[in-house]
Amino acid sequence: MKKISTILCAILLCCLVSATFVACGGNNVNWIKVNSLQELQEALSNKSAHIRLTDNIALSSTIEVNHSCTIDLNEHSITQDGTGNTDLAKKALIRIFNKENDKKITVSIKNGKILKENSGSAVTPALATSYNSNVMLDKVTINSNSQGVVTAFGSHLSLNNSKITSKWQAVGTNNTQSGIGNTISVNDCDIISTSDVSVFVSNYTKLNITNSKIKGLTGMHILLGEINVKDSEIIATSSYNPYTTSDIKASGTKENEGSAIVVRANLYYDEAYKTNDLKLNFSNNTITTASDVDVSIYNCNNARGFIPASDTEGVKIVDENQIAVEYFGNKDLNVKKYQYADNTLSLVG
Repeated sequence: MKKISTILCAILLCCLVSATFVACGGNNVNWIKVNSLQELQEALSNKSAHIRLTDNIALSSTIEVNHSCTIDLNEHSITQDGTGNTDLAKKALIRIFNKENDKKITVSIKNGKILKENSGSAVTPALATSYNSNVMLDKVTINSNSQGVVTAFGSHLSLNNSKITSKWQAVGTNNTQSGIGNTISVNDCDIISTSDVSVFVSNYTKLNITNSKIKGLTGMHILLGEINVKDSEIIATSSYNPYTTSDIKASGTKENEGSAIVVRANLYYDEAYKTNDLKLNFSNNTITTASDVDVSIYNCNNARGFIPASDTEGVKIVDENQIAVEYFGNKDLNVKKYQYADNTLSLVG
């Protein structure tokens, strides 16, 4: 009798473990399989948690994702072709956001391609992430003849084992949500721009890049934020075309500046973080340039008038130019330094 009880207990335990395994997902995830735009839109409208492509899908509109889910491209591609459609060319291919409430959504996209084709002169990302979204790309290839990925309004982006090739900036940032900044993590990736800056940080962003290739006409362009880059290649392919007095105040980038790393210091202030702070940590990287200029530092001296004149109401003001000069000055790099004053930009080092 004792032996039978032991066997029954073992069977019951096995059943409980099996039930728990199914409840937690295990190998029994209920994948919604889609092979057309209509089926993909229906799955997203129904807030399906696991969506798997069984064929390539061509888009005639932007795909919007506003709930937590996993999209397995399953070695297939999602393509947006804006040929002859100016309106479509100006739209993101995939837009991930949750603006309705403060609940953060987590979206995972893996194993396939995202292709934004024939966008003409439109400057729009293939993938846009914003508003309370935590977005993870794993083994994804993005090819775009516009922008690659743009992160904004408090989004968290993780890129792993992926490749982004775009005409304009491959990875970029935009506005921050009040009280929430952007976070970008890049690991084992190729981030390539064919006609622009590869990585552009325009607001306070915590950027972590490891074991990756960053390649563009200009490698990286930084305005402020917490920037950590290690064990990576930073490559600039353009000849050297430094900023001039007339364009130093531009809100975007000078795509063919030609340095591996550009810092435009003291130009912006981030209201979400109440700071214009710049933190730099570059270690064990390889820098290659066509121009032989590794780093350009432009002290914009609050040229746009965005930085508060004094510390008030928790505002933290730092001299980013001094931070950048002291940091890169202690490394074996070719550094050019510029000062904007009295409406004139001058080379000072």
